[in-house]
Amino acid sequence: MFCVNCGKEVQEAAAFCASCGAKVGGAVKQDAAHVSTAVKPATKLIRKIENGKTFGYPIGYTPKNKLKAFLLCILFGLFGMHHFYVGKKLDGIFRCVLLFFFILLSAWDLPRFLVLGTIINVSILLLLGCLVLWVFDIAKIHNGTFTDKKGFPLCSQRELKYPEGYTSKNKLTALLLCVFLGWLAAHRFYMGKTKSGVFMFIVSISTIFFLRILVALYILI
Repeated sequence: MFCVNCGKEVQEAAAFCASCGAKVGGAVKQDAAHVSTAVKPATKLIRKIENGKTFGYPIGYTPKNKLKAFLLCILFGLFGMHHFYVGKKLDGIFRCVLLFFFILLSAWDLPRFLVLGTIINVSILLLLGCLVLWVFDIAKIHNGTFTDKKGFPLCSQRELKYPEGYTSKNKLTALLLCVFLGWLAAHRFYMGKTKSGVFMFIVSISTIFFLRILVALYILI
């Protein structure tokens, strides 16, 4: 059985596709050789950003977390840990080498500094270089221009991924509907949850109806 959204094979008992997250209710049974012609696979997942920008990731790709990279850069940036996290191993090794030579030269110059009060400028330049690269990476991660090994930007927790072509619902609209018309399940109808909306609507109306009957009986008694 294959997903009609992305064309990937799914298990018989699965409720959602593991690749694109689409419901498996519309999945079709056919040979793998005919999937490419019978099903048009989706190519990207769209990352919605709060300022209105969008970016597409390939289906099945897991973007690196922006907050994790930022914390690694703040705490262990001089060791290049944030580069290792995003898969840029050569950049991470380069940062480690710079720091190693700075420590080596500093250890070599320490006796001379203690005895003669002089120090070679190479170690200072290496330290300044490490600090400049560290601050530069912090700024890039904060501005959203820092990318992973494959050139994709990092993804923060506030940014959601939707299938390409999907129109997301407005969070503020859903909140206002829930606050003012929640007892009528308006927010559920807005989100497209018709079945649960109808159930909630019936429960709400029934509750109000029975409460009015109880109040009337109490007044009569």
